Amino acid sequence: MGDSCIKWIGQFGLPPVQIVAFMGLFMALTLVLQAAVRGRLANLLPRSLLRQGLRAMLDMANNVCVVIALHHLSLTMFHSRLHFAAGHLTALRRISW
Repeated sequence: MGDSCIKWIGQFGLPPVQIVAFMGLFMALTLVLQAAVRGRLANLLPRSLLRQGLRAMLDMANNVCVVIALHHLSLTMFHSRLHFAAGHLTALRRISW
């Protein structure tokens, strides 16, 4: 459903970074609300700021690429390419270098 929403929002001409920022904002608000309801807000604090920062930058770059890809490809083509690449990446991870 997330990819469909990205594809729909991308039709309005918003820049990819802005689409990713809005996605991140709504995901963060959802997580904070869920943690608050459960009384576990402390679980949202990162254990390592460096690792969390690196992960956030990689995730941001990945999401921008996804938004750009969905702007140029149909959902069917995007998902077939994604699953095709995932299999190859899994195989590469299993090779001992």
